[in-house]
Amino acid sequence: MKRFKLLWVWMAILLFAQCKDDYWDQYYSRPEWLEPPIYEVLKNDGRFNSYLQLVDSTMYERILKEASFYTVFAPTDSAMSDYLKEQGYASIDEISAAEADTIVAYSLVYNVFEFDELTDVLTNGWDTLSSIKKKTAFYNT
Repeated sequence: MKRFKLLWVWMAILLFAQCKDDYWDQYYSRPEWLEPPIYEVLKNDGRFNSYLQLVDSTMYERILKEASFYTVFAPTDSAMSDYLKEQGYASIDEISAAEADTIVAYSLVYNVFEFDELTDVLTNGWDTLSSIKKKTAFYNT
C-alpha cells in the first residue's frame, strides 16, 4: 500500500512537471492594441528627459513604467530648465527627494483623459475661464 501511494505521488509530480504555460502566457500577455506605458511614450518623444530623470528618483517610476491609469502633465526639458534656473539649481540631481516627489505627484491625474476631454470639460466650447478640479496623486503628509 505504501508503494502504491508513493507511485501516485511520483506520477503526479511527473504529470505537473510536464505542464506548459503557453496557453496562459498567451492569454495573459499584453495585447497588441494596448498603448505603451506613458514612461515609454515620453522617452520616445525626446522632449521630456529631465522630467523622466526626476521620475526615476521617485516611487512613481515603477507605476509609470507599467500599464497605469494616469494622465501625465509632464513638463518639457525647456520648462524644467526654466524651473531649475528659477530655483537656483544647477542640475536635476540637486532637487531633494521630497521636492521631486511633489513635482511628479502634482503632474499625475487619476484616470485617462484625452486632449479633447480636457479642452471641453463642462462647456459647449473652449472657455479659458472655466476649470475643473481633478484629483492628483499628491498627498501632503
